[in-house]
This record gives sequence, structure tokens and C-alpha cells, in this order.
Amino acid sequence: MNSLDALAVAAKEGAGIVRVSSWQVEADIGAGGLRRILADYEPPPTPLHLVFQPSRLASAKTRVFVDYLVERWRAIDPFGAHPGAAS
Repeated sequence: MNSLDALAVAAKEGAGIVRVSSWQVEADIGAGGLRRILADYEPPPTPLHLVFQPSRLASAKTRVFVDYLVERWRAIDPFGAHPGAAS
């Protein structure tokens, strides 16, 4: 399959083991519909970058949104498996 969404759906329907991003299945894991396995073999977290061009003409909405994302992303560690990973 070439779609992570399709893989997540397939796993929920019992098709087997899949590897998808934690944010895609976080609610399903919390609800008990899916479970993490092979946690000892997880790859390290992938860095996530937000790039934008600050300028005097930039919208205040853009700056507020950027600040919001930075605050949220610093606090995210959905499985508690990678202490200090968000920086």
C-alpha cells in the first residue's frame, strides 16, 4: 500500500502489523483499538521543522500561529517513549 491512512485503516480492521506515524493512530491506541508492538525497535523521532520568512509585512495571525505550533510541538511526546526528544 502506498497510503499511510490506508495502512492505519487496514490495521484497525485486523489486516496485520503496520508502521505509521504515532499521530495517525494516537486516538485508536488510546481507545484500545490498536496497540504498539516492537517499541524497542522504533526508529528515533524524525525532526519536524517549521520554516517561514519573518518580515515587517507578515500577518500577526501568522506569528500567533507559529508561536502556537512551537508551544504545542515542544510538549508533544504521545507515547512517552522519547524523553527530551522535542526541543
